[in-house]
Amino acid sequence: MAQGFLRNNLRLQLIAPVAVTLVTGLVILVAVVLLTQSKGNRLLNNEITAGFNSNEEMVSNSLQNLDTELRNSLGTMTVTTQETLTASSEEALHKTADSIQGNLRAMRRQNGDTTATLLAQVAESAIIARDFSALNSFVRSAHKNPDLVFTFYLDREQKPLTRYVNRKNSKLKSYLPQSGRPDVQQIIAAAQEDPDVLVTSQPVLSDGEQIGLVSIALDMTEARTQAQAVNDSFTELIDDNEEQVETILSAQTITISEVLKKTVTEIGDNVGQATIQTQNDVTASQQQVAADTRNILLLSSVIGLTVILFILLFNARSILRLLGGEPTDMVAMARQLAE
Repeated sequence: MAQGFLRNNLRLQLIAPVAVTLVTGLVILVAVVLLTQSKGNRLLNNEITAGFNSNEEMVSNSLQNLDTELRNSLGTMTVTTQETLTASSEEALHKTADSIQGNLRAMRRQNGDTTATLLAQVAESAIIARDFSALNSFVRSAHKNPDLVFTFYLDREQKPLTRYVNRKNSKLKSYLPQSGRPDVQQIIAAAQEDPDVLVTSQPVLSDGEQIGLVSIALDMTEARTQAQAVNDSFTELIDDNEEQVETILSAQTITISEVLKKTVTEIGDNVGQATIQTQNDVTASQQQVAADTRNILLLSSVIGLTVILFILLFNARSILRLLGGEPTDMVAMARQLAE
């Protein structure tokens, strides 16, 4: 019945093939466009993802390199600062220690000069009178000073007027001979060669004329020990300061490194979130563009198909007017006339 209706309807015969062809072509066109767009969207998403991943990796590597360089720079700065502070502190403290040592030696020298001067002033009359008992009493009184190694009175020819020595003094024991009578000049010469002993002398004057000489020696070992103790204390202070500087700078280095590490992590998280958000935005935009494209294609196809069908209907109507009706009706009429 459908085939008979199709054979008896010229309009349908003219329109149906064209309509089927157009619909098929439009469907294929829409499918091809949508598939192409979908493939392009996938490629674009892949490129965007790859680009963001590459940027994220590059940023991460750059931040890690920055962290490494900062750690190295802070380490170098710590060492440099430590060395600079240590050098400056060491120089200043050693100068102070040398100054203290010099002051101690100067004080001991002043003490020796004062003692020698006093012994010279009180010995004038005793030397003139050759009162050896008085001179020995002066010497014994002077030896109450524990730092005094020896005290000798000499005449103007440098011959000893007193020979008293404190044999309990350990420093003096090293100057005395193993046996025999001690030689005063040899004792004085040995003391002058000893770096830990200060030898000083003062002339004994009478009416402006030298009538004798007092020679004393002071043990500078304690002064040197005190100066060395001060120097050692300063050295310990330098070491403590060096450790404190290293501790402080190391703590600051760790703090800065932790802050930088936290910043690197935050930047990495932000880049990752930005990557995901951008991908989602691009995907949503692509889906919207695909939907709009599909709707436009469908609407355009429907409008175009409608226009073409209208044109085909108009052409079929014109052809039927020229023919005077349906060809099948005219054939049937001609057959009836022929019969």
